Amino acid sequence: PMAWAEADSLANRVSAMSQAGPAAAFKQWVADIVAGDYDEEAVAQVVEGHVMSSDVAMFSFTTCPFCRKAKDYLEAEGIEYVSMELDERDDGNAIRATLGRKTTRTSVGSSS
Repeated sequence: PMAWAEADSLANRVSAMSQAGPAAAFKQWVADIVAGDYDEEAVAQVVEGHVMSSDVAMFSFTTCPFCRKAKDYLEAEGIEYVSMELDERDDGNAIRATLGRKTTRTSVGSSS
């Protein structure tokens, strides 16, 4: 639900608390397990290529309310962006795990 993306929502507060320490390490561990075996160098190149493809590049899930809110904001402000929908890609879980190691966040929407 879009209400989860509101700054004062329980979901947003829990997300903020889980971005450091043991919770963050656990989330990275889960992301790595879900990703399984993959070519780390190839996936890192996919991530880097997407980041370099636009001034604003987002990693997203089509069903994520936080992602939708970010996209709505960018569109309302007339800011051009590109979005990689991880849930529509075979390598989406590997990308998410790679992003976690690169940014210390396994949550999306992640933008650069």
